Amino acid sequence: GINAEYGKQWYQRRVREAVVSTQSTGEFQDRQETGAILHGRRLILSPDQEFLFCQCENLVKVVEISTGQAVQCFGNEEDAAVTICGNNELLFTAHRASMLIKQWKWRNSEDEALVRSFKAHPVPVTSMSMDSTSSLLASGATDSVIRVWDIENNYCTHQFKGSKGVVTLLQFHPKKLQLFSSADDLLVKVWIWSPLP
Repeated sequence: GINAEYGKQWYQRRVREAVVSTQSTGEFQDRQETGAILHGRRLILSPDQEFLFCQCENLVKVVEISTGQAVQCFGNEEDAAVTICGNNELLFTAHRASMLIKQWKWRNSEDEALVRSFKAHPVPVTSMSMDSTSSLLASGATDSVIRVWDIENNYCTHQFKGSKGVVTLLQFHPKKLQLFSSADDLLVKVWIWSPLP
């Protein structure tokens, strides 16, 4: 429908803006010159403030702040990560081509780092956030829909509709069961719900 087509146009515009931004501002490099760690895209500080999650080209790098070294790298060149969120153990990446959300175990992982992947929306995911307990993941997409996921049990607990346009930002309240969102309608909404029994 109209929302899906608008979402595709928004996404193509964002990709063009990211390319222009990267070309005009250059890239940040670490002191050891081991390559770019950021290309004008999302940058997230880990809760323990020891690591940065950086979108670099089509990959996501975990950079140790004290050394400036990338300690992990996730993703692949063919399926770029559109948005990311993470904590001290888990990293979530939402991907453009496959439209999958991938859950990674990034810290001290000697086994396969990819825990699982799932299709959260039928259109591209544009924003994600984890709650402070690391038990819930919120995802917003180009179809204006916001979904809340139980991370451990892998199911959608709630779905919120009411935003207009692409969901651009999601953030959980640090202590309450509330989710803040913004979208192309330029409104900040607060979603409040009761936990499931």
